[in-house]
Amino acid sequence: MPYLTGLIHDGTGILRTGKGVLTGAEILESAKAALSLPIDLSRVNHTLMDLSKVTSFKITDEEMAKIVQVASHNVFEQNHPYFIAIAAPDDSIFKACQVFRAMEQASGTTLQIFRSLADAMAWLHTSLPKG
Repeated sequence: MPYLTGLIHDGTGILRTGKGVLTGAEILESAKAALSLPIDLSRVNHTLMDLSKVTSFKITDEEMAKIVQVASHNVFEQNHPYFIAIAAPDDSIFKACQVFRAMEQASGTTLQIFRSLADAMAWLHTSLPKG
């Protein structure tokens, strides 16, 4: 099913939205595609992942490791703090995101997982640098 990537907050954030059954291959493809977006990646300091319409994850351990590798590489390219907020209301998807958070910790990213999109957005609003 679709896993879309777009820009938010005047080009300082990336929005990723999923729907239906989401595969590791779709997530990995999206993470790699972000590198070719016509944006100034030096301005990007956060990602909002809306998984509220995802009904299930189909992701292998190998795909999860590769996603973390690509995401960590993208973050290490930045010279500033990076924030990721994930909205994952479904229990199994929430747990998979917790695995991602544990694997992603080495990158220095500040990553939080929420049960609602509203809570994820509120956290980003209070966590992102002002100015």
